[in-house]
Amino acid sequence: MTNHVHLLAAPAEADSLPRTMQSLGRLYVRYVNGRCGRSGTLWEGRYRAAPVDSDAYFFDCCRYIELNPVRARMVARPRYWRWSSYRAHALGAADPLVSAHPLYRALARNVRRNTVSASGHAWTKNLFPSCVSEQMAAGRCAATASSARLRGRSNAA
Repeated sequence: MTNHVHLLAAPAEADSLPRTMQSLGRLYVRYVNGRCGRSGTLWEGRYRAAPVDSDAYFFDCCRYIELNPVRARMVARPRYWRWSSYRAHALGAADPLVSAHPLYRALARNVRRNTVSASGHAWTKNLFPSCVSEQMAAGRCAATASSARLRGRSNAA
């Protein structure tokens, strides 16, 4: 996205994410202002955070974030967005910024196949069922995975 970012983060401690975002904001504003010879804030408002309190909501957030550039017609497929976690989740591409969440790993049906590639296949099949078709190329993806499919997974958020 050109004017905002979405992060789905699982901080180790309750106050670590707000502190990290505050520090990141200060450093980035200082960098951009120095580079562009300007002063003042870059942000329209403060960062917002919402707790992800269920498995279904976790997957809804993942799907929303990874399809946002497609819905905005910035790319034809989520894998083409430079900043997307989709390649790591669905294609198993290495990304030092993406850690496999336990719910993501649980998507692999067979414990012995509980690998990134097995989870990636399940990620695409279960979370992006309507995106597998050519609708994705036209940018008209309406990914609607059933929440019932997501129930019963481990409750780590």
